Amino acid sequence: MVDRFLTRNYPPNNGHNQLIVAHRNASVRDLKMELTNIEGILQMEKNDGEVLQARKRDNGHWWEAPIKELNFFQLQQLKEAMESIKKKVEREAQNQKMVTSNAFPFLTFGSALAPISFASFK
Repeated sequence: MVDRFLTRNYPPNNGHNQLIVAHRNASVRDLKMELTNIEGILQMEKNDGEVLQARKRDNGHWWEAPIKELNFFQLQQLKEAMESIKKKVEREAQNQKMVTSNAFPFLTFGSALAPISFASFK
């Protein structure tokens, strides 16, 4: 009995043994399926990496690729970069506007330095 317990040699007609074997087989099947999925994802990532390396060799950048060729992660990066650039452009435009309006403060309507209209003296 000890030998059977240590070596896991259960009697072939044991219902408990069949459940253990079935559970083990199901676990192995699930693990194989998960491995297949992970291998597929890995292959897709390798392909993306090769495409990016090819573009890099051609002096291109991934963000210059057509939008439909970018993956989800690249699209998120592009969106964040564009939002950051937009904020910088808005700040710079606001700074330029303030500089321009402060450069000639006396050339506003009704200012003493505004050109005189002779039509008002007639």
